[in-house]
Amino acid sequence: MNIDKLNEFDVSIGFRFAEAHEQTAECSDGGTASVITLHFGNDFHVAAVVDFIDGEPHIIELYAVDDNGKKI
Repeated sequence: MNIDKLNEFDVSIGFRFAEAHEQTAECSDGGTASVITLHFGNDFHVAAVVDFIDGEPHIIELYAVDDNGKKI
């Protein structure tokens, strides 16, 4: 993991962990990458998705959710 990218997590202040899953994704060069996806939510009906692709963190998206945590 590249420690220089840790500032990407600044947007996660106030979020709580909701769920995680792991998968394998095909790369554009034909190889595969291990992907761990973490989902977070906060009290303001906002959710965040963080992917760890081969150990590197990537904030994928922030989006609005309803009272049940479903994307709107």
